[in-house]
Amino acid sequence: MARIVDIQFYIPQSYQSYEDIATLSGLPSSVVKEKLGITKKPVENKLGIEEMLLESAKGLLSADRKQNTKIVIYSGSDAKGKHVWTLAPKLGYLLELKRYYGFDVSSQCVGGIVGLQLATKLVSNGSYALLCVATKQSSLVNYSDPSSTFMFDFSDGAMSALIAKEEGKYEILSFSFLSDGYFGDVVYAEQRSNLLEVHEIPGWRDKMREESKKNFIYVIEEALSQAGVSKSKIGFVALVHMKRSFHRALLDTLGLKEEQSFYLENFGHMQGVDPFLAMEIARKQGKLEKGVVVLASAGTGWTWGASVLEVL
Repeated sequence: MARIVDIQFYIPQSYQSYEDIATLSGLPSSVVKEKLGITKKPVENKLGIEEMLLESAKGLLSADRKQNTKIVIYSGSDAKGKHVWTLAPKLGYLLELKRYYGFDVSSQCVGGIVGLQLATKLVSNGSYALLCVATKQSSLVNYSDPSSTFMFDFSDGAMSALIAKEEGKYEILSFSFLSDGYFGDVVYAEQRSNLLEVHEIPGWRDKMREESKKNFIYVIEEALSQAGVSKSKIGFVALVHMKRSFHRALLDTLGLKEEQSFYLENFGHMQGVDPFLAMEIARKQGKLEKGVVVLASAGTGWTWGASVLEVL
């Protein structure tokens, strides 16, 4: 299929701690830290989305790579700082690319994996595709709304990944996605509002509790099946940030140990960046041996997605 050549990140240096979130929300600090799984989360106070992406992308592009990067995909937050605006073409211009095709994809927190699939399909021999994911959705959280508790982990940051056909450190083996539009209108921001709102569709919370774990396992197992790999061959699973208890439950269901994943308690939920960040932190810590890595995430709407990679 294709390979991930390299991945670079921009992580803000300013943070909100679990105590800060507790003060803003009125929740006990122990609940924020232990139940929601947030020790601290990065928050960007100066740079915009495109500036964060430039910081993450510039280290990937040597002169030769820049000349041969023909696809730019932005698949991050819809809150890009401007309405009715496409970011990828502007990003390619700022990176001084020539004769490239840039476009945006809207898939919310599963966008990183969706964008990876598109890059895999579109990249051609001898060229590169640049996948860009970023978010500043920490500013969209309404901490005074108890129904928004599951969004209190929203943080800021950016990721850029370079994709090629035959060059790289991760072989991309397969993908699986599953959508359920029953949840389609649960979370969104009204055009007149600067904050995300939870729209209480009758019964959605109970249905989500019943369906989300099942759907995560479905896309992971389906992606493994597409790759011809059994669950016993998983070396590492890189998950979106979620409640501690749900993270542990997924690992238990997959038959994995805690050291076969990385919990993003110091990073919060950086939208579609999460699984890539967890994987790269594990690599730098020497936890990724040659073998199979699974990326898995879910995005409001609601869509669950997974990808199987082989560490080369």
